[in-house]
Amino acid sequence: MCSTRFAFLFLLALPAFSKPFDLPALLSPTPQGLVPKGWSVELSVEGDLDGDGTNDIVLVLLRDAAPTGDRPRALVVALRTSGAYRVVGRNRGLLADFQGLGIKGGDATPVVSIKRKVLNIEQTGGSRETYSSTHRFYLDETRSRLHFIGLDETFLDSVTGKEKTTSENLWTGDFIATRTPPQIDDEGKPTGAKTTSTNGHAAPKPLRVLEDVKKYGNP
Repeated sequence: MCSTRFAFLFLLALPAFSKPFDLPALLSPTPQGLVPKGWSVELSVEGDLDGDGTNDIVLVLLRDAAPTGDRPRALVVALRTSGAYRVVGRNRGLLADFQGLGIKGGDATPVVSIKRKVLNIEQTGGSRETYSSTHRFYLDETRSRLHFIGLDETFLDSVTGKEKTTSENLWTGDFIATRTPPQIDDEGKPTGAKTTSTNGHAAPKPLRVLEDVKKYGNP
């Protein structure tokens, strides 16, 4: 599947009334107690999201294999508090299905990290035309919700070298956009085209929460 088809799926928002991903519990003594029947933990990442010095947890869940049909993924984020895990975010829609990102996407397992209390979700895929995105989330401790605060995206034609990258701070409205024209023409000769970069600012919009961010999957 060409990346132009994937481009239509980039950064779509769920309606505000969308039903959250159902979990067996929102508070559990173990991470496994947060996993619904028919799903398994594909990836587990620990890090401090609320600054209390205790590692919290992010679970990437994968639907168990079935004879037919896709295998969707889901995301569960829980804080470690008083000997238990308390869910503060969940999403089914941000992550691609198993093997759903083309040849270069492999199994399409996301890269998840927690750095300086920011949750980063990176996904990469494509074939000749490749694409990648990093969604960033920050915990609002007063509401116990994860806000969508940043997005980095890259589109690259690996043959011509044409590239487009954007990095947006959704909190402040600041952004950086970089454009690289094709580096070779139709005959394979160098074009000498230069990369340009633009810094800008857009009026910030109300921040969405993790549950309301969609990219690839179903609500």
